[in-house]
Amino acid sequence: MRFAHGPRHSQLSSKIGTSGLKLEDANALGTRVPVSGDATVILTGWCAVILSGGHISAARHRVRRVPGVRRLSAFLFVAPDLDVPLKPLEGVLPVRKFSDMVKRGDMDADTFKQVMGKR
Repeated sequence: MRFAHGPRHSQLSSKIGTSGLKLEDANALGTRVPVSGDATVILTGWCAVILSGGHISAARHRVRRVPGVRRLSAFLFVAPDLDVPLKPLEGVLPVRKFSDMVKRGDMDADTFKQVMGKR
């Protein structure tokens, strides 16, 4: 696709199907696998990991810019209210280890967000 912009009619190229997204291979830490540009990807964060008792994983990922190529992305960030205790939901049998603080629900989303922001 080509778009004309501004009074000088400069042109900007856009390629549909360009990704730049790479996900870390869970079986080979440090190895990043490129994702097809026409893929729909849903990434979850650590709150989902905790609330699901580890049944949902948070994917390590990175997005690299491809010089001269525009990419189309849409984001939707969803998080629990800041005062929600972060612990596995009632009735969920955790499949991974969590700290005692998390298991007891002594950490709310606000505290967790502050701790993760310092990493």
